[in-house]
Amino acid sequence: MAHVVSKKLLATDDALEQVLPLCVSKGGFRLARVKLDHDGIVVNFVLPDGVPIKNSSENGRNHSSEKILLKAPEIVGSCVTRSTESISKSVFLKIFAYPIDESKRNPSRRRISITMEFETQPTMEENYHHAMKWANFVHDMLQPDTPIFGSPGMSSTDKLLVLVNPNSGPGKAYQIFRKQVAPVLSDSGVAYDVIITQRANHAHDLMKTLDLQKYKAVAVVAGDGLLYEVYNGLGCRSDWMSALGLPVCIIPGGSGNGLAKSLAYWRKDPELKRPRSQCLISALNLVRGTPKPMDLILIHSHSGKRYISFLSFGLGLLTDIDIQSERLRILGEARFTLWGIGKVMVQRRYSVTISFKRASGIKRDELKKSASQSELQSQTCESRRPNLQHSISCHAPHPEDPPSPSTPDEDDVPNEFPGNPEVEDNDDSSSFPLGHSRDEVELGRDALDESLWNKKTSTRKADYSHLLQKGGADAACPFSDPVPEDWETIKGEFLLVYVVYQSHISSSVMMIPEAAPDDGIMWLILMPGSMSRPAIAKVLLQLDNGMYARVPGVRLIPVTGVRIVPHDTQGLLTIDGESIPFEPIHAQVLPGLARVLVR
Repeated sequence: MAHVVSKKLLATDDALEQVLPLCVSKGGFRLARVKLDHDGIVVNFVLPDGVPIKNSSENGRNHSSEKILLKAPEIVGSCVTRSTESISKSVFLKIFAYPIDESKRNPSRRRISITMEFETQPTMEENYHHAMKWANFVHDMLQPDTPIFGSPGMSSTDKLLVLVNPNSGPGKAYQIFRKQVAPVLSDSGVAYDVIITQRANHAHDLMKTLDLQKYKAVAVVAGDGLLYEVYNGLGCRSDWMSALGLPVCIIPGGSGNGLAKSLAYWRKDPELKRPRSQCLISALNLVRGTPKPMDLILIHSHSGKRYISFLSFGLGLLTDIDIQSERLRILGEARFTLWGIGKVMVQRRYSVTISFKRASGIKRDELKKSASQSELQSQTCESRRPNLQHSISCHAPHPEDPPSPSTPDEDDVPNEFPGNPEVEDNDDSSSFPLGHSRDEVELGRDALDESLWNKKTSTRKADYSHLLQKGGADAACPFSDPVPEDWETIKGEFLLVYVVYQSHISSSVMMIPEAAPDDGIMWLILMPGSMSRPAIAKVLLQLDNGMYARVPGVRLIPVTGVRIVPHDTQGLLTIDGESIPFEPIHAQVLPGLARVLVR
């Protein structure tokens, strides 16, 4: 007589194990031995006598039909349901997961559900309690990562606000939400409200008066423009400093999608090579992510307006391509390429004065991985006006050792404007920490007179108290203040003056490969007006891999404060891809003020 396997539950504090009927996704029920612990779920299908069915392709992953392995980070939620048949006493536990299919050349995630049937107890109520024991274990398994949303057993106040811009980019944001985001929210048991934006600045106006106690996070299904509205709406509140800490998650649904790509790149998600997976990556960040700090940039304009930025700002080549190609937005990101071809032939040069406070603490050793093919040189600050060495490449600092950002003061920019780029450095040796050295991390220094470049450091720490002391968040930046002693000034004609603080400004444009969301640094990118058409074309062709920085003439400078004063009467100036009035602006880092959801 054949031995019938026992279906008794084996339970410890760290694991549950039992043989029971189980089905995968829409398949039929089969007998399986299921083990659940804090690392995940292991399913081995067995014969009625308990003997495991041999795998035809035993690869230790979740693609064999006879064995399934789901890691804890891949699981998003579970639910318990009772049988609808009047004579049945069965209760079902369904577990939802999004594992990576590593059998493919380019790994991708796929949705999988596992349904376990509990029917060994005499009554449905007893089977229900049995199933809930497993469900609670799943819930506890999700908690060590402290995701902002848990499942099951969430409070009714744990609610998400979803903002969707149906007109963003190629106009597919609502379709992305319905087909890729909503199913993940349903699987995880997250309660949410959806608002479809109806007009420009709809999200901005909404966030100004939103009851922040009502929602635990905000998800933005659009391009970077809608998130720009969210942050600037929060920035208009009287409680703006705490409001800007509301956790946010960006689901790429526009034509730029720079922040979504930057976060995926920063977290080294294995699906990075599959653009269509970006929405799912972000949706999983939403339900399984934890709030991580992200720098914001506070920008004041000469007219007294204030802006909050998370991505980039500036004028010149990239800004012109971005704004002028808007008429082709239905093409998505392809519009940038098409318009860029035309800008190579017809360039505009901007007369600009730029003042900046260099970031300290950028070490040469931390840049070697990204500049292995380049010769990096450094110069120790041994005198009041050191001779600077130059390098032929520049990369961002390692995220584990960011410099301490300093609070920039405001400076006065002279009206005179020389024909060639020039640097003014305020010499004050007292700003050097005793025994401290700095490394030069600029590229293309040969484009300007080397002797004009001098550097300073400061030990001042960033804090936000001065914003309140000057009249609050809406206080205008006093452009007439004296130039800070440790700031430098450049004057000249430029093809590009651009400031970036994420690795990508769109899903296909990599600006600073080593940038981290909370490194406290802005990167000032300069292209002098003397660059040739072939050099400009080379820059545009290498924006997809970040190698543009090695084109002679391109210069990158790590800064914590920057002022841009255009001298032309007309031009295009953008913040996070959104056009603003063409006037002088002053920017400083607000280190780690925002919170973004990432896994």
